[in-house]
Amino acid sequence: MSNDSDAIISITPDLALDMGGYTYAGGLGVLEGDKFYGAAALGLNYYVITLLYRNGYVDYDFDEDDNPIPKPQPQPKSFLESLRLVDTFTVRLRNENVEVNAWEYRLGSAHAVFLEPRGPEWALRLTDRIYIEGSVEEKFLKYIFLARGAVEFIRRNVGLENVRYIDLQEAYAAMVPITLRIPGRYRLIIHTPGPWGASIVPK
Repeated sequence: MSNDSDAIISITPDLALDMGGYTYAGGLGVLEGDKFYGAAALGLNYYVITLLYRNGYVDYDFDEDDNPIPKPQPQPKSFLESLRLVDTFTVRLRNENVEVNAWEYRLGSAHAVFLEPRGPEWALRLTDRIYIEGSVEEKFLKYIFLARGAVEFIRRNVGLENVRYIDLQEAYAAMVPITLRIPGRYRLIIHTPGPWGASIVPK
């Protein structure tokens, strides 16, 4: 059993949990969900921080010629009702204050934290869908929001003195060390070594 000073934190754009929320797109989310349940079984002081996507990833209908028609995945009411609001704070993004709700699903000693922007209106679009954005700027802002929201949550709810490691899942989370400089406590984890599996930010 770990104590409060041994917090392991994973920051990821993708998280699959058993209760059926549409907060993942594939293997990374499933792996992060497995780690969450494994940490709970082992009694680890574990946090996984991600985004709350209002319209999930993608579902499909089919037209009369059996052509697939993509559509959003609104979050099931049962999933949203399983979350508990644990904090509300603001982060700066695009020179504006963005209000953030931090929702938690807890299993034993493991915490799954979902960050949700509450305004202004342009910020709400950042977490509409996982990996689906309206522009390069929106994609860039989405992952700055994840970084700044995760850092503020850690400061307020975990405490920097209690952090053992922060695991950065893929390049999507790699902006976190720019915001929070605690050398020696980061582990960058690349699951897909190619441009199709990582965030690319133009110069």
